[in-house]
Amino acid sequence: RDPNSTLGNICLGFYLRKYSIHMCCMYICIYEGIDINIIM
Repeated sequence: RDPNSTLGNICLGFYLRKYSIHMCCMYICIYEGIDINIIM
């Protein structure tokens, strides 16, 4: 399995519980918990 995917899921859950601003986890950026963009 892709470790980045697992880390993304963990960070997504952590973001939803703890923050109201955007955070980035590995190559996945989450803005306001709505949009997910991949950083090239």
